[in-house]
Parts: sequence; C-alpha cells; structure tokens
Amino acid sequence: MKNKLSVVIFLLLVLSGSILSFLFGDNLSDRRVIIVHGIRQNSQDMEPMRDELIKMGIPKENIELIDLPKNQGLIEKNAQYLGNYIKDTFEKSGRKKAIVIGYSMGGLTADFLTKNQEENVTYSYKKLLTNVEIPVLPGSIKFPIAENVTRTIKMPIHMERYINEVVLIASGPSKLALIPYDKSLENEDWAVYQQLVPESEFLKGLNDMNSNPLVVYNTISGTDTKFTKKDDDVVSNIYSQREYARNNYPIEGATHTEIYKNLDAIKLAFNEITNGALSNKEIQIRLEVKKDQLTLQRNIKRNTLVGVLKNAPCGAKTTEIIIMQDEINSIDQQIGEIETQLNSY
Repeated sequence: MKNKLSVVIFLLLVLSGSILSFLFGDNLSDRRVIIVHGIRQNSQDMEPMRDELIKMGIPKENIELIDLPKNQGLIEKNAQYLGNYIKDTFEKSGRKKAIVIGYSMGGLTADFLTKNQEENVTYSYKKLLTNVEIPVLPGSIKFPIAENVTRTIKMPIHMERYINEVVLIASGPSKLALIPYDKSLENEDWAVYQQLVPESEFLKGLNDMNSNPLVVYNTISGTDTKFTKKDDDVVSNIYSQREYARNNYPIEGATHTEIYKNLDAIKLAFNEITNGALSNKEIQIRLEVKKDQLTLQRNIKRNTLVGVLKNAPCGAKTTEIIIMQDEINSIDQQIGEIETQLNSY
C-alpha cells in the first residue's frame, strides 16, 4: 500500500510539473533558458530541442528561442544583439540569471559575448564587391574582388550579471567557411564565413580571450577528430571543446548537422539546466579571479593613459583621454562591487 501511494505521489508531482522543483529546489522553476540557433538557421530549427526539454520537465515559459537579426551575420554583431536583448529583458522583468545554450555559430556568439570585456569592439572583414569572370577553356573562373572594412560597435559587457552558464553545442571552426565564393553571399553575410575558417583571426582572438570566471562553460560535441565528409557540412568536433569548460561532453557518432536534435545531447543540456547554482566556495574563488583580471585590465589602461597624457597638447583633455578615464573609473567601480561581494563570504 505504501509503495503504491509513493508511486501515485511521484506521478502527481510529474504531472503537475513540480517534480523538478521538488528534486532541485526553487532555482530551477525560475531559471531562464535561452537557446541560440546556428548559421543559416532561425529559432524554428531549435524547436525540437525546446520540445524535448519541456517533456523532461522544464517549464515552457522559461525557455526562449532567439532569432538572431541575420542568420549569417558577423558574430560580433550577433553578440551585440543577443547581449542587449538579454540585458534589456532581464532589467525589465527582474528575472534571474540565464543559462544560454548555443548551437554552432550560436555557441560562438555566446562564448564571445560572455568573454568580451571591451565596450568598444572593433572588427574587420573583407567586403565582397563583385566577381570578375576570366574566360578560360572550357568555361570561366570567378575571382572575388574585396576590400577591407573596419567598424566599431558598442558591446554590452559584464554579462555575468545576466548569464551564469553557457552550453556550447558543436561550436568550432567550420568547413562551411570553405564554400565557393559564387554562393550569392554579399558583404557581412559573406564575411561571417571568414570568421569560421579554421585558424581564422576571429577564432584565434576568441581562444586568446580569458574565459569569464563568473560564468560556467560546458561543451557538447561529437567524437570524431577530423572534419567529417563534405555532405555533413562540417565542424571538427575536437575543436569544439574548451580547456576552460567545466565539462566537455562527447556524443558518440553524433554529426554536426544533427547533434542539436540528438536526444543524448539534449539530456546533457537538461542536466546542466538542473544542476543549479555554484557553491559559495566556487563563487568566492571565481570572484577572486575576476578581481585579478579587472585589476590587470585597469593597470594596463592606466599605463596607456599616462602615455596619452604626456602627448596631449598643453594638458588638454581630449575625447580619447575622457573615454579612457571613464573606462578606468568603471573598472574601479566593478572591483569595488566584487570586494563588497567577497566581504559577504
């Protein structure tokens, strides 16, 4: 009789949607899950993942599928859009911090967004102008004509205030970047492929950036160590892993184009959603690391400012000097906030 009663209670908890809160506490019911699609995709492509997570018990209203402004846009611009969206909706609704699950380019976008600490981000790409046909036998060859373009955009920073975990699914260099130039890609749509080429300047820069110590990183990828066949379109999974990740999860036999719908991959993402917050000790350690990073960043900017002040005419405050002083003051403020948090432990 007791066993039957236990089974009935368990089923009621499942059916009522409260089993996860019962098992994992209140944090789960409030945790925001943001899913970001890959290149040449939109939010509809992520619906199978969302639906499986709902079946596993994640409340539907807690899951958001993001449509990036351009499904082939530059990663910096996608990160700018994603960061502003998360920040604005967080501040309006007062919701708790989010876990971001990014597939392929979506994962690279979340990786860059959480690691970047520079408010003014400058990026460069080759703008495709036109193709020139040079007659040869038996046909013609198209050569791209391009010019270098450099732009600076304002990036939301300190995203650890809004995001405390990132799950990168198959987010690495891509063979898609090696497609022929005559695919009707223009300007920044074409430029994103330059970023995804193995050993691209963007990927090198991303790998050189410090991970955000107040954000937990996890990766999910297939187990192959080489680029897969051309038809599978793709990513070398060994390079989808991260040294700074808390977990690098391998999925045996999963291909890049199907991994975001792979049930084992979705279960791993579910486990991360339900793992909950870091322990107080982990937070304390990560705060110390963050403080050290900010202190180094501030000191570098101070040294640069000294040089700029020496060259300033008659001690005049140029726009550059004002911007640098504001950046240093902002970093000092962040260090102060971290010290206040550390004093509470």
